[in-house]
Amino acid sequence: MSLRYYSDKEHVEIAAKEYEDWKLGYDVYLENGKFLGIISQVINNPSGEQSFVITHTDRFVSPVAPLPERLVR
Repeated sequence: MSLRYYSDKEHVEIAAKEYEDWKLGYDVYLENGKFLGIISQVINNPSGEQSFVITHTDRFVSPVAPLPERLVR
């Protein structure tokens, strides 16, 4: 698996995207068409904080799960 590196401009664009109305299963792209991933988990904390997990598949697997579970199937 190769590492992905984003430019400073792309980092700013990614940060600004958090204000979009994302839903579970949405594909996320940058303005230049570069595919970032799929919203695989939405976390709504009681404090009002909302977080999104973007993965390369539509299936969220905890990072502490055993390696076979984390591999793409």
